[in-house]
Amino acid sequence: MNPIAQHIHPKCPKMAALIEQHSPLPDRTERDPYRSLVDAIISQQISVSAARNILNRLESRYNGVLDPSILSKTSLDEFRESGVSKQKATYIIATSTHFLEHADQWERMPEMTDQQVIAFLTEIKGIGVWTAQMFLMFTLNRPDVFPVGDYGIRKAMHQLYGWKTERKHSTLENKAKLWAPYRTTACMALWRSLGT
Repeated sequence: MNPIAQHIHPKCPKMAALIEQHSPLPDRTERDPYRSLVDAIISQQISVSAARNILNRLESRYNGVLDPSILSKTSLDEFRESGVSKQKATYIIATSTHFLEHADQWERMPEMTDQQVIAFLTEIKGIGVWTAQMFLMFTLNRPDVFPVGDYGIRKAMHQLYGWKTERKHSTLENKAKLWAPYRTTACMALWRSLGT
């Protein structure tokens, strides 16, 4: 049995079985923090495939490299030509400027706690808790993150536990405590169960 599934099994057999069913889970870690955050902004409230297409078009425009010093000066029209909405373009520009102005803090993020990272990133216009949590999971590779605000996570949990009615976020968070300290892996399995 997968060692994480084995750890979770006594407290939550259904989640352990889901992790076992979908192991090995894909490595979705993005190591470049700036690109990762641009990707997360583009991915807000759209499908994975649509976000991937937009990111690819944006990267192609700049020869495969996303540079904050360039994107901070890119016009909204240029972003629009790559499929980035006006609102998301303003978020990417704000993120680029923040990255350039606080480079030393960005470098120290691996040493920050999860809550410190969330507080640091949510200072940026357009970066909410969900986006910061995606950054924790896929860039900093933090093992115990539970993004309750993610629709896919909530949908997959309802399917896993056979819930017919919408559950409160607090109910989901309490259930997810059973998966600690491996909530990130549990979330990967939940997303995988939806085919994402």
